[in-house]
Amino acid sequence: FFIGLGYLIDMATGANGQIIGYSKYYRMALWFLLVLIVLVLSTMYLLIPVWGITGAAIAIATSFFLNNLMRFIYLYSKYKMQPFTYRFLFVVVAFLIAYLVGYIIPQQDLVWDILLRSSLFVVVYIAIIIGSRVSDDINTMKKAFLKKFGY
Repeated sequence: FFIGLGYLIDMATGANGQIIGYSKYYRMALWFLLVLIVLVLSTMYLLIPVWGITGAAIAIATSFFLNNLMRFIYLYSKYKMQPFTYRFLFVVVAFLIAYLVGYIIPQQDLVWDILLRSSLFVVVYIAIIIGSRVSDDINTMKKAFLKKFGY
């Protein structure tokens, strides 16, 4: 769970590392990598004795969060760029709504439960995203799909 959360944080911050790596400040990418290594080692040193394998996972998630926060601040200070808009917040809210809809469904047998909850999540989430027109890419795909079938 925690390692997945760390990678989710890493993905949510977008391409900060790549932007820095291909900019005129490309040397900073190396420093951020070195800081990440130090963060992982130090947080693991602190958390593994306390929580064991869970501490290692928390250490990785914490290190990813701190490293991406530093990259975010650096990128914003140099280029006034940041990956988040109100649309990102809306997508998170849509995710939570779809999750809660699946959560209120009573428990079924394992296979049926997985099929029902995941199908319901996908339908609700896609309906909210398409209905709200929050993503230009999704809107373009929807238009191309409808055009293909003559609508």
